[in-house]
This record gives sequence, structure tokens and C-alpha cells, in this order.
Amino acid sequence: MSPGRPPDQRQRHITRTVRTLMSNTDQGIDDIARALGQTYQTANRKLGGTRKWSLDDVYDLADHYGIPPGDILQGPKAALDALDTRRPKILGADQRHIPDASADRAADTTPSTPAPYTQDGAAFHPEVHDPNNTPVA
Repeated sequence: MSPGRPPDQRQRHITRTVRTLMSNTDQGIDDIARALGQTYQTANRKLGGTRKWSLDDVYDLADHYGIPPGDILQGPKAALDALDTRRPKILGADQRHIPDASADRAADTTPSTPAPYTQDGAAFHPEVHDPNNTPVA
């Protein structure tokens, strides 16, 4: 297995990016289905996490949105940044919205525990805090 994200996490990452692009361009599942050359049901299953995205899907979506395929793979922020440079009149900075990842978590079948929080109420992430809960620069 290659380093990086596990395969199921990669799929959720692509789904979150596509949902972000959809919400920021006022597009629906039918638009995605047309862009992929697939049925509404197939696109809906991919967005719901029951069907996997293919590399061809990523390229078709990139063509549809006019952005590089790598930006879809990099995530919502990269995809929106690329979209902003190509469609500045459609998307203003104040209209950018990255959907909550809770829908991605709902599709995850692995049990999870809530993240611990620091004294200031921020989520604690061990990779960015030292043992004394002091943010690491």
C-alpha cells in the first residue's frame, strides 16, 4: 500500500471536494451526472460514498469545472482557488463555502471518539500541540 491517505479516506476526500465545487457553483447531482456521462443514480451513489470515484471521473470533473485534475485531488481549498482564478465573476471570495465534513463522517463506519479539546475550546490535535497543550509553531 502506498503512503498517504487510506483508500476509503481518499474517496471521502474527493467527495468533499466535489460537494464543495457543487455548492459554490450552484450545481446539483444532475449536473455532475452529465459531466461524468453517467446516470443520476450513479453520481448520487458516488456522492453518497457507496460507489468509488475513478481517475476518469476526476478528469471529467476537472474538465467540467475548468480546473486541473490535481486540484480536485488536493482538496476543497485547492479546487476553489483554481476555480476562483478561472471564474472570478461567478464566484466571489465572500461566496466561498466548504461544506461541513459531517456528511463524510456519517458515511464512515469506523467508530470514533470525540476529539479532546484544549482549555481555550479549540480541538486538540497531537501533531500540532506539545504535551503541555501549547500550540507548536
